[in-house]
Amino acid sequence: MVLGASIKNVKIKNIYISLKNGLRKKSDPKILLKIEVPRKIRAKRILRKYTLLEKPFIWIEIDGDNYIVNEPEIDREELDNVQKVLREILFSRNEDLFKNLSENIKYYVLRETKGYGKIHPLILDDQIEDINILAPGPVYVKHIDFFKQLKTNIFLTEEDIVNLAHRLAYRAGKPITLSNPLIRFELEGMRIHISIGGEVSLGYSIVIRKFRRERLSIPKLVKLDTFNPYIASYIITLLLNKRSILIVGRPRSGKTTLLQALIGCLPRVKISLIQVTSEIRLPQPPYIIEYFLPRESETLEGKGISLTSLVENSLRYTSPDYLILG
Repeated sequence: MVLGASIKNVKIKNIYISLKNGLRKKSDPKILLKIEVPRKIRAKRILRKYTLLEKPFIWIEIDGDNYIVNEPEIDREELDNVQKVLREILFSRNEDLFKNLSENIKYYVLRETKGYGKIHPLILDDQIEDINILAPGPVYVKHIDFFKQLKTNIFLTEEDIVNLAHRLAYRAGKPITLSNPLIRFELEGMRIHISIGGEVSLGYSIVIRKFRRERLSIPKLVKLDTFNPYIASYIITLLLNKRSILIVGRPRSGKTTLLQALIGCLPRVKISLIQVTSEIRLPQPPYIIEYFLPRESETLEGKGISLTSLVENSLRYTSPDYLILG
């Protein structure tokens, strides 16, 4: 569950479980949570400004080089209160302790337990495509309205990165070990890549690719002036006449977006979808068959399931009207 605008329905049990995982050991009541607010950076010239959350009020400013997160400020007294509440919730599991908190403190409690810590606002923002954490220092993001990487005012230490990597891997059930220094998985609508320092990279690194929630249609792409209407008409004609189409391009050039839009033009027929990661969202049934190719797929005989075997199985036994490889 991603912490969004509504935080009233959060169960105290879930917070309790998250807090329990933050203890050094059972005899140590000190919680391993650091409540920090992003550094204040003055925007050079604001090009975009929008609200991320209403309660508490969180907004974003972009000046073309920097992506600036503005979270509610908390003073030392409020910070001490947060830590006190976290400990009391852990040991008493009292519902009223959480209900009586201010919206600001509720946000930080949930950000550090059920959320994603310092980078939580980046997860909330649907306009961010990529989150890049490659070294201690500022986190960089790719925004849908800007071509270049934007530097955020969220700074992570080496300890922050290590803790975040293990938090993400734990939630996905993917342990990080020296024997498994490079892991890839999907979590809550995101594709996450983590590498361990000293084994396959100079330090811990985390790359998060967020799947677009809004499915863009061909008319929408034409309206955005990203797709020529004559070429769009030609490709749709080929598609409806069951011609083969190959979509190629550099990373983040819109291949998946175009494929998703073309799928939306298909009639309600039998479709077989084979993809390595679940980026493509099919329309609702009927007459749809979906296949996966897990990266770590193993059969009882110890052999992985190859892309070729899935294609053969689909063509031989399901006879789809359209076969999509993503």
